[in-house]
Amino acid sequence: MTAQLQLLDINKSFESKHGRHDVIGGLTMDINEMDFVSIIGPSGCGKTTVFNIIAGLLQPDAGKIMYRGEEVSGLTGKVGYMMQRDLLFLGNELQMLGD
Repeated sequence: MTAQLQLLDINKSFESKHGRHDVIGGLTMDINEMDFVSIIGPSGCGKTTVFNIIAGLLQPDAGKIMYRGEEVSGLTGKVGYMMQRDLLFLGNELQMLGD
Protein backbone atom coordinates (compact mmCIF):
# COMPACT_ATOMS: atom_id res chain seq x y z
CA MET A 1 0.00 0.00 0.00
CA THR A 2 1.36 3.42 -0.97
CA ALA A 3 1.51 6.08 1.72
CA GLN A 4 -0.83 9.04 1.30
CA LEU A 5 2.09 11.44 1.82
CA GLN A 6 5.80 10.71 1.77
CA LEU A 7 8.70 13.00 2.55
CA LEU A 8 11.87 11.49 1.12
CA ASP A 9 15.27 12.79 2.28
CA ILE A 10 14.07 16.40 2.66
CA ASN A 11 16.76 19.01 3.31
CA LYS A 12 16.30 22.73 3.92
CA SER A 13 18.67 25.48 4.98
CA PHE A 14 18.45 29.25 5.23
CA GLU A 15 21.08 31.91 4.67
CA SER A 16 21.68 34.64 7.21
CA LYS A 17 24.36 37.26 7.77
CA HIS A 18 26.12 34.65 9.93
CA GLY A 19 26.17 32.03 7.16
CA ARG A 20 24.09 29.03 6.26
CA HIS A 21 21.79 27.49 8.89
CA ASP A 22 20.76 23.87 8.22
CA VAL A 23 17.21 23.43 9.52
CA ILE A 24 16.16 20.04 8.13
CA GLY A 25 18.61 17.32 7.16
CA GLY A 26 17.49 14.08 5.54
CA LEU A 27 13.90 13.98 6.85
CA THR A 28 12.01 10.92 5.63
CA MET A 29 8.53 9.91 6.78
CA ASP A 30 5.39 8.20 5.51
CA ILE A 31 1.90 9.33 6.43
CA ASN A 32 -0.92 6.91 5.66
CA GLU A 33 -4.58 7.67 5.16
CA MET A 34 -6.35 8.31 8.49
CA ASP A 35 -3.05 8.88 10.34
CA PHE A 36 -3.02 11.64 12.94
CA VAL A 37 0.41 13.23 12.98
CA SER A 38 1.95 15.63 15.49
CA ILE A 39 5.41 17.12 15.14
CA ILE A 40 6.82 18.03 18.53
CA GLY A 41 10.12 19.70 19.30
CA PRO A 42 11.77 22.77 20.79
CA SER A 43 11.45 26.22 19.31
CA GLY A 44 13.56 26.65 16.19
CA CYS A 45 13.98 22.95 15.37
CA GLY A 46 12.17 23.14 11.99
CA LYS A 47 8.58 22.12 12.76
CA THR A 48 7.03 25.07 10.94
CA THR A 49 9.50 24.65 8.08
CA VAL A 50 8.30 21.05 7.60
CA PHE A 51 4.67 22.18 7.46
CA ASN A 52 5.52 25.03 5.09
CA ILE A 53 7.28 22.58 2.75
CA ILE A 54 4.32 20.18 2.82
CA ALA A 55 1.90 23.06 2.16
CA GLY A 56 4.01 24.27 -0.78
CA LEU A 57 4.90 27.59 0.85
CA LEU A 58 8.62 26.68 0.84
CA GLN A 59 10.59 24.45 -1.51
CA PRO A 60 13.08 21.98 -0.06
CA ASP A 61 16.73 22.32 -1.06
CA ALA A 62 16.75 18.59 -1.80
CA GLY A 63 14.46 15.59 -1.51
CA LYS A 64 11.03 14.63 -2.79
CA ILE A 65 7.43 15.04 -1.68
CA MET A 66 5.17 12.23 -2.88
CA TYR A 67 1.38 12.52 -2.71
CA ARG A 68 -0.56 9.34 -3.47
CA GLY A 69 2.48 7.93 -5.25
CA GLU A 70 3.19 10.95 -7.47
CA GLU A 71 5.91 13.53 -6.96
CA VAL A 72 4.57 17.01 -6.16
CA SER A 73 6.15 20.34 -5.27
CA GLY A 74 3.75 20.82 -2.37
CA LEU A 75 0.10 20.38 -1.47
CA THR A 76 -1.08 23.94 -2.06
CA GLY A 77 -4.87 23.93 -1.89
CA LYS A 78 -5.00 20.37 -0.50
CA VAL A 79 -3.73 20.86 3.02
CA GLY A 80 -4.02 23.44 5.76
CA TYR A 81 -2.71 23.80 9.25
CA MET A 82 -3.07 26.16 12.18
CA MET A 83 -0.28 27.09 14.50
CA GLN A 84 -0.67 26.41 18.21
CA ARG A 85 -0.82 30.14 18.94
CA ASP A 86 -3.75 32.23 17.72
CA LEU A 87 -1.78 34.26 15.17
CA LEU A 88 -4.91 35.44 13.35
CA PHE A 89 -6.05 37.65 16.24
CA LEU A 90 -3.64 40.53 16.58
CA GLY A 91 -3.25 41.59 20.17
CA ASN A 92 -5.28 38.55 21.24
CA GLU A 93 -8.37 40.74 21.43
CA LEU A 94 -11.64 39.87 19.78
CA GLN A 95 -14.56 42.28 19.93
CA MET A 96 -17.89 40.54 19.73
CA LEU A 97 -20.66 41.94 17.56
CA GLY A 98 -22.95 44.20 19.54
CA ASP A 99 -20.28 45.14 22.11
